Amino acid sequence: MRREKFTINELTVNKCSLHGLDVLGLGGGEKVFINGALGSAGNSGKSMTEPIASIVGAEAMLRSGYNDMAVLQASTSSVSLAEAFTWDRNLAHLIGVWGGYCEHSRARIGMSAAFTPMIAVTGYGNSFSNIYTMHGTAQTDYVGWSIAGVRNYFQNVHFGGPFFGTQADHASYVGVDITATENVFEGCIFGDSSIARDAANYNVQLAAGVTAHFKNCLFRMFVDGANSMFINFKNTASVTMATFENCTFLVLSSNLATTIDEAFNFTAGSTALALLDVNCNFLKVTRIASAANDVYVYMPRPHVTTTIGEGNIAEVLVA
Repeated sequence: MRREKFTINELTVNKCSLHGLDVLGLGGGEKVFINGALGSAGNSGKSMTEPIASIVGAEAMLRSGYNDMAVLQASTSSVSLAEAFTWDRNLAHLIGVWGGYCEHSRARIGMSAAFTPMIAVTGYGNSFSNIYTMHGTAQTDYVGWSIAGVRNYFQNVHFGGPFFGTQADHASYVGVDITATENVFEGCIFGDSSIARDAANYNVQLAAGVTAHFKNCLFRMFVDGANSMFINFKNTASVTMATFENCTFLVLSSNLATTIDEAFNFTAGSTALALLDVNCNFLKVTRIASAANDVYVYMPRPHVTTTIGEGNIAEVLVA
């Protein structure tokens, strides 16, 4: 995935770090600083040198509607959640101060007990940037992020997990469960490459009627079986739609020996749309969708040879 750099006089910044630059004084409302290693409950949280350690406490200090920011500083320790955390602010933001790509970022959030979901977003118009979340301590940690708020923006976020073996093999596992519409994900990573999955579970799940856009994202899983999938479209009541721009769907296994059966799952009987541009690519995937559901998937490709029109993938294999 492309990473651009911009130069202003002698200052060069990565594109993925622009939100971090905003945090340091180029706009927004009030700021609360968080540091997993250096933060203290006795600090004010109002400056980089007096960070608090609690993301829950930081979110409570933000005002809805004012573009306030919780600034998660990269550190030697993650910010740890002891129970499910809900971001219920509107037009407030969680920004990691991290100069690099989101994979295993040091601006990170972990969990110290078993609960689900790990993080719930119920507010609207928020942005989440430059952070890494580590999901999973037990089999019962079924859902990583639950996104029930509309029009949120996720940029350079690594939704890490599953990180527990029986959790990875459980059919209820979902990395990111999206139940609200018009959320956008740019430059994000979904999944990890360490704990093997072998169940009909998903990196991302979209509820009926949901729309979402994914740009320059990496969907990744490590498997020891063919059952896991990247996306579940629950198109049971109304149109469920996702668009994918320059996205990669990567299946890893020992010696790259295992191929999953399908990338996308659909609930038959209603209408769905998965639209992929020509720059999307798949590795170790037999089909994008089953033969019964490939009518929902559109991926314009010059080598399509079927008689089904409108760019539908039909019988095209992508292994």
